[in-house]
Amino acid sequence: MHTPSSRSGSSRSGAPRHPGNPGAAGTPAPFAAGAGTNTPDPGDPGPGPLHPADPARLAGHRLLGRLPADPPGTCYLARSVGGVLMTLRVVPHPWSAHTEFRSAFARGTASAQRVVSRWAVAPVAADIGCRLVWLAEPYLPDPDLAMVVAARGPLPRDIGREVGARLAEALETVHRAGLVHACLTPARVLLAPDGPRLTGLGLAGALYGAGPLILPPSCLAPEQAEEPERRPGPPADVFALGCVLTHAVTGRLPFGAAPAGEVRRRILSEPPDLADVPRGLLEVIGACLDRDPELRPTPAELCSELDPRAGGGGDPGGVRLPDDVLDLITRRRAVPPPDAPPARAPLDGTRRVGSGDPGADPGRHPFPGAEDRPGPVETGDGAGRSGDTARGPSRRGLLLLVAGSATAAAGGAGVLFAGRARSGAPPAEAARSLLIGVHADLTGADAGVGRAQELGVRLAVEELADLARLPFDVDVRVVDDGGDPGRAAEAARELGSDPAVRAVIGPTGEASARPAAEQYARAGLPLLALSPAEFPEGDRTLLHARPDTAAQALAVVHRLHGEPGVRRVGLVDDRAAEPISGIAVRAVTGALDRDRITPVPRVLPVGAGDPVGTVAGLLAEGIDGVVHAGRADAVAALAVALADAGFTGPRIAWETALREEFPRRAGQAAEGWLLVAPRIDPARAPEAVGFTTVFRKRFEEEPEPWAAEAYDAARLLVETVRRMGTQAPPDREMLLTRLRSARLRGVAKPLAFAADGRFSAGDEGAYWYEVRDGEFHYLGKASMAGA
Repeated sequence: MHTPSSRSGSSRSGAPRHPGNPGAAGTPAPFAAGAGTNTPDPGDPGPGPLHPADPARLAGHRLLGRLPADPPGTCYLARSVGGVLMTLRVVPHPWSAHTEFRSAFARGTASAQRVVSRWAVAPVAADIGCRLVWLAEPYLPDPDLAMVVAARGPLPRDIGREVGARLAEALETVHRAGLVHACLTPARVLLAPDGPRLTGLGLAGALYGAGPLILPPSCLAPEQAEEPERRPGPPADVFALGCVLTHAVTGRLPFGAAPAGEVRRRILSEPPDLADVPRGLLEVIGACLDRDPELRPTPAELCSELDPRAGGGGDPGGVRLPDDVLDLITRRRAVPPPDAPPARAPLDGTRRVGSGDPGADPGRHPFPGAEDRPGPVETGDGAGRSGDTARGPSRRGLLLLVAGSATAAAGGAGVLFAGRARSGAPPAEAARSLLIGVHADLTGADAGVGRAQELGVRLAVEELADLARLPFDVDVRVVDDGGDPGRAAEAARELGSDPAVRAVIGPTGEASARPAAEQYARAGLPLLALSPAEFPEGDRTLLHARPDTAAQALAVVHRLHGEPGVRRVGLVDDRAAEPISGIAVRAVTGALDRDRITPVPRVLPVGAGDPVGTVAGLLAEGIDGVVHAGRADAVAALAVALADAGFTGPRIAWETALREEFPRRAGQAAEGWLLVAPRIDPARAPEAVGFTTVFRKRFEEEPEPWAAEAYDAARLLVETVRRMGTQAPPDREMLLTRLRSARLRGVAKPLAFAADGRFSAGDEGAYWYEVRDGEFHYLGKASMAGA
């Protein structure tokens, strides 16, 4: 890589604190450029106070304080009615009044919906239809990189490399979505316990050509400094990343931080000051800061250069931050927000909400979470009145619900009810109510999964209450099959015979899948199946809302192809786990590149005992890795035998082993095993932070796996019905037809279906877990590209 010349002995100021509005006097106007600037002491984790001119409420949120922010605009800490803490950025004039900006902002926000990265914080909502333009992100209490460096000094070189690799990975995802960040600075990088989070997507790129720019100059690329009105390309983000990395490992910015005019002059006419950049990073950072955009590396090249573990499709995992940085993060997270949590509605409420409830209060939302989707900015005499009746988006308003908000292409929401109906409850009138059936195992071996799915559906139904007005009520009816196939068929017949039930979410377990699907097909009832992996072909009403076993095999192959040194892989087919194990082994065998990896299959017959012989045979074949698609107990036994034999190569298991039984039986031998599964861990997934916050407040517990997937499925159903615009609940056949073409960018994964009902969302939908210290740790998305 080419390295620009370095300078020693520079006296440039390196403090990249958020510049305010130089020359402004008195109290800043609430939406003036730079008015959102606060400069808190690194030890003070709280937001700054609101200014006297600030509104008390904005876009349906109660404002709690101002947050530090690079210009332009003002950042607020706010809480929705449902209790979610949000970061709201209000864009000032002249940009908000500029038609070109509003159009570019809408396009940028739509593109940001496609940014799905562990290391990036995508917008939650935005509005361009009102007088003021605003953007909302999930609020993260973590300190930004500038604050961390100011508090403890530069990061160690190796930590800086890892942070840079994760940011490069985030930028690669941003660029792939058609976006350019255009304003990457240390203040736009938060440090969470597992690594950085890139914030500020979808805003700065829309500012070009819409008025005079007020962007922090310290990390601008030469092409931005020279032609400030010209929209930059992806190489500008790489230049900014070089500046951010320089600051991370030296405590300084390569062109200084102030005054702004002098910084611009240095960027255009002087080489960067890289005198104290550690060896091993000098060449990489220098290449990022090349004046020629064409000579700068791409984010993908930076990922491989900064952290070889990120190459070849491998998952490098999180960053191991220094203890003092983790202590700062912990202290900031421990400080409570400056308000009391909202009241919580009872779980088992049975009051009907909507046109049929004479006691409903039209001036309040009956359930927490009902207003979690911000409405338009209210202006004029009605703005900020706490007693105002909640309103939906104005006719001229454009509400963009994006990544992390489960936005459906089908549209909005309806007046909903989430009564705790049980099997045997009398059905609602078919002409007046839309019933969503939940078919779950609530008393059997998979009761935890069943309950999680029930609560996920319930939360979606409650959260959407009063956001729009359907001319009929929407209720939930839950049946319990106890995980028994016979009871599953009976439960399916019960829901299928209720004419008010228009669709079903479930069932929970594999054993219930076939008998339930057969009954729902006979009744013509749409079935959104979340957790079962395999269904018989030909179930015409089935909508499989997850990748099947063969699709997940592509994620395993992608992982194996990225593992250096793996040339022969053992594939263990556990016949006691049919059909999943056989499908998985055949799919992996067929997808492997035989020029790179040779499959070594082995079969474990039903009733097979000690797998020592199997392990001995595999090791005699010279395997470098192992894939086992069987049950938790069988995988545990194989793990122990492999550990006893001293095998330490890559070891991968399927979702069938993602149970507490596996690490409990295998003990230390389970450490380091990877498992692929089609569901997220919502309590630990960054993309589910808003969902998890609302779930905790609603149910006073952590969301279990499969809760987010059920939440997404319920939203897809309701929003599809709302989009149809019927005056009565649609019949089953009509709803099934619409659902097959519906699209939703959910909390857990995108939802889309092929013509035959199979899951069809590209290479998304699978996730990696790793056993560490006897527990399953969520690693993030597993690409199913296969190559």
